[in-house]
Amino acid sequence: MKYLRNRDVLREILLSFVIGIICMVITYPLIGRYAILFLLLALVLAAVHYY
Repeated sequence: MKYLRNRDVLREILLSFVIGIICMVITYPLIGRYAILFLLLALVLAAVHYY
């Protein structure tokens, strides 16, 4: 389990969230409503990586 300051963790989660939104915007015309699943997956992967 990695020890990180809360600010660093929040910054990384926010970065992953932004990347997920960008990917969702790019892929939304292709896969439609399923794009939100990729955003949730990105958040889950970030949480698993840091916790």
